[in-house]
Parts: sequence; C-alpha cells; structure tokens
Amino acid sequence: MKYLIIIILLFGLFSCNNATTIRQNEELSCFNDTIGVKEAMIFEAMTESFDQFLRLNFSNQSNQQDRMVAFLKHIQKVDNWYNPNWIVDTEQNQKLLTKFEAIGLRKEIRYYGYEEVELFGEPDEEYQFGGIPKMDDCKDSSSHFNQIGLFLYALSTCGSSDSLIKAYFRVRNGVGNIEYQSLAGGLLEKNIRYDHPIHRRILIVDFYLDIMYGDLERKSLKYR
Repeated sequence: MKYLIIIILLFGLFSCNNATTIRQNEELSCFNDTIGVKEAMIFEAMTESFDQFLRLNFSNQSNQQDRMVAFLKHIQKVDNWYNPNWIVDTEQNQKLLTKFEAIGLRKEIRYYGYEEVELFGEPDEEYQFGGIPKMDDCKDSSSHFNQIGLFLYALSTCGSSDSLIKAYFRVRNGVGNIEYQSLAGGLLEKNIRYDHPIHRRILIVDFYLDIMYGDLERKSLKYR
C-alpha cells in the first residue's frame, strides 16, 4: 500500500510538471508567432548567450536557477551593478546587436526620445495599454521603455495564464522605466523561473541587453 501511494504521488508530480512544460511551450510558441520569425531567432540567440554568461560568471552556483538568483541579488544590492570583470563574448554581442537594431526590435522594447513609436496591436478587455508617449514632450536622447511596443504586446497576448508575466506587463505598461534594483527585487519576489522561456526573455530585456550594449560602448565598437 505504501509503495502504491508513492507511485501515485510520483505520477501526479510528473503529470503536473508535464502540464507546466506544455503550457510554457505553448506560451513561447505564441510569443514567437506574435513577434515574428527574425525577432524570435534573435531572442533565442540572446537566450543562449545569456546562458553562457551565467555559467561563466556565476560558476560557483550549481544550476542556472541558482545562478540567475545570484545575478538578480547582485543587481538588487549594488547601485552600480555592472561588473567590468564579467566575462562576455564581445564578438557575439556585436553580431547579435547589429541584427537586433537592423530589424527594429530594439525600438519595440526601448526607444530614444527623438524616435517615433506607434501602438502595436489593439488592447483587449484585460489588457488596456496606457502610457502612450507624447512625442513633443520627450524629443531628446534619453532612453524610454516602450510601453506600447511589440514586446509588451506579445506578453499581453501570450502570457495571461502566468502570474509573473501578467504582473510584469501591468507594471511595465503602467510606468515604463523602472530602476534596476526594483526590477530585480520584483522578479525575485514573484519567484521568477529560469526554466520558463518567456521569463528568460524578460531577463534579457531588463538586464542582459544593457550588459551587451555596455560592453560594446566601453570598447568603442559599433552595432548599427
């Protein structure tokens, strides 16, 4: 009887994990279909680059989840969080960011005040886009998170069953720019999971892109 109970519990756990994996894969497929083939390929390549970054720079942790948590806790505690001693693949960063800029994906995530942005998609009953920028008020070189761009639209379309994605969308859509420490703390509080493919893409947008751009800028290398 004891072994039967153990088997039933293990089967239930396996079924639950399998259902979660299927849901996450469906969300990723929806996300990729929404943003487009070229855009999805760039995100996938950046995900692989971020995987390598965590392994190289947080190797004292035993798995990617723990490495991600250590990375976010570092950002949460340190004002000037970029570590110039981090190991990065500069050549790969340059290639990825050149493509990222060329297909216009950067502007769908973050734009400069002198750039025009347009509402992507239509809001629905649950997700009401706010924070549409008034271009006359921000024509400068400062960077702004795109509250009405393709990235957030894809999250609103494909992540409605995930509590972290829903919360992230609502905060980002409502306020736009958020300081790094608050972002890192919020993601940790919401129990971000590295094995969730869209969670990894949020990490890339919020932190890893800045590491990639910063690496090239410090070395005076062009990406567009």
